[in-house]
Amino acid sequence: MRVFPIALLLLAPAVAPSTAAADPVVAVGVGGGHLGCATPEGSCDGAGPVQAGSLTVAAGGRLDRNLALLGLLTVATHNDSDSTVSQFVLAPTLRAWIAPMLWLEGGVGFAHTEVSHMSGGLETIQRSDTVPAVVGAVGVDVVRAKDFAFDVDLRGARGFYANDVHVYQATLGVGVTL
Repeated sequence: MRVFPIALLLLAPAVAPSTAAADPVVAVGVGGGHLGCATPEGSCDGAGPVQAGSLTVAAGGRLDRNLALLGLLTVATHNDSDSTVSQFVLAPTLRAWIAPMLWLEGGVGFAHTEVSHMSGGLETIQRSDTVPAVVGAVGVDVVRAKDFAFDVDLRGARGFYANDVHVYQATLGVGVTL
């Protein structure tokens, strides 16, 4: 039964990669997934979500062995031949290791969206207002050492724009936490 050792690792008392309180924490990750826009009537453009790449950077410090307070920046971007759509989310988050290899992260912050179009050698850029946003993630440390962890994570973020417009991102990624 190979399930038992895996379950034992996930359910044993949680210990984050570095166990000292007040240690700094730095995390960097990349991923792929979807970027979309929704209104009460459906999709903003009728096409639905598009494929997007993402970059996540977080830095902060441990509050105790299994809890860290982080400042997080996540960016999801979609490019096609003549346009780029990006959503930037900046938020303070709490990351909690609920088992030795399993963590949850969440926070409330701010989002901003940019759309750029290239036509006839002229680029136009439209920028949204900065609006409230929520972020969340769940990750599994697949490789752990005393001072770092390599993880696979599922992340989501949603910005709440005017007129009940919601721009969201959902990605599956890999990351390193130091």
